[in-house]
Amino acid sequence: MMKSKKYSGYISAVARGAIGCFLLITGHVSASMTATDYFNEGAAIYIGSNDLKAAHSRVDEGLRVYPKDFYLNELKKAMKEDEKQQNRQKNDKQQKQDQQQQDQQKQQQQQNQQQKQDQGQSSQPSQDQQQQAQAQNQPKSSEEMTPQEAKLLLDAMKQDEQASRDKMRLIIAPPVPVEKDW
Repeated sequence: MMKSKKYSGYISAVARGAIGCFLLITGHVSASMTATDYFNEGAAIYIGSNDLKAAHSRVDEGLRVYPKDFYLNELKKAMKEDEKQQNRQKNDKQQKQDQQQQDQQKQQQQQNQQQKQDQGQSSQPSQDQQQQAQAQNQPKSSEEMTPQEAKLLLDAMKQDEQASRDKMRLIIAPPVPVEKDW
C-alpha cells in the first residue's frame, strides 16, 4: 500500500498540472492578467516597437478575456485609425510616384516629337532651297549664279544656321561667363 500511495500523490500532481496547463492554453483560466495589463503591454508594443501585428494580437487577446473594457477598445480603435492613415500615406506616395513617372514619359514623348518635327522642318527648307536652286539652274545654260541667286542662297543658309542654333540653345544651356583669373 505504501507504493500505491506514493504513486497516487505523484499521479494526482501530474494530473493537476496537466489540467492547469490545459486550462491556461485554452483560455479558461487567465494567468492573473488584468485588462490594464493587456492594455499596457499592447500600448507598449504599439508605441515602442511599432509592431502592429504584435500589438493587435495582445489587444485582441485582452479583448477576448475582457470584451467590454473601455481602454482596450479605444486602443484597438486608435491602432486601426493609425493603420488606415499609414495605408493612405503609402497610397498617396505611390500615386505621386506613378504621376511623376507618367509626367516624365509624356515629357520625353513631347521632346522626341519636337525633335522629329524640328529635324523634318530643318531638312525641308534645305531640300526646298536645293530644288529652287536646281530649278533656277536648269533653265540657264551656264553654271554661273547671278548675284540675286547667290544672295537668296546665302540668306536661306543663314536662316538654316539660325534655326539650328536656336534648337541647340533649347537643348544646351547658354554658356556661363568665366571670370578671368590671371
